[in-house]
Amino acid sequence: MPRGRPRLDHDAMRIEIAESACDTIRKHGLPNLTLKGVAQQLGVSIGLLQHYFPSKQDLMVFVEAMVADPWLEQVLEKSAKVQTLDDLQEICEVLLPFDKETYEKWLIVFAYNGQAIGSKQSYKAHVKRYTRGVELFATAITNLQKRGVIDKKADPDIEAFGLVAMMEGLAGQVVFSREGYKVPLQRELMKRYIVTSLGKPLK
Repeated sequence: MPRGRPRLDHDAMRIEIAESACDTIRKHGLPNLTLKGVAQQLGVSIGLLQHYFPSKQDLMVFVEAMVADPWLEQVLEKSAKVQTLDDLQEICEVLLPFDKETYEKWLIVFAYNGQAIGSKQSYKAHVKRYTRGVELFATAITNLQKRGVIDKKADPDIEAFGLVAMMEGLAGQVVFSREGYKVPLQRELMKRYIVTSLGKPLK
């Protein structure tokens, strides 16, 4: 490591590298992300960087986990406490791009999803994390069924899949249209979906 640069532990250095990669993706797009470019941005050798991430795919898998895992932790925490459809709406709003930070996280997620199609490593990691997200929302829906808020005839797995698809689709519209979906509209569309799809009764 260059003289004068503070020595970081292994985990901290991996995070610093991943954050640099995120910065490149946000500014220049995933196709322009290279290990050499990240190394130059951090002022380290490519050999040192590859000690932490041997390939671009290894780096991207870590980047996606760094962005998405905190979301899953928030959903896990809130799903066990959900009591009303408004509570479910609140969980969804945590994940929607209401602010710049969340918007930029979705930029990273969509960039990752696009390249995951051609990478078994990235695809496997994405499917595992996506499945976990659906499972957490299924738990929230099951809890609401126990409280009589959602009809017991509804299939929690199917409803959770639809809910996650709605959130991801809405986030995609926000990211790609930029100014077209303000926070009040995002909130209203999410609420309509929840009430229409999950509100009683289900015949």
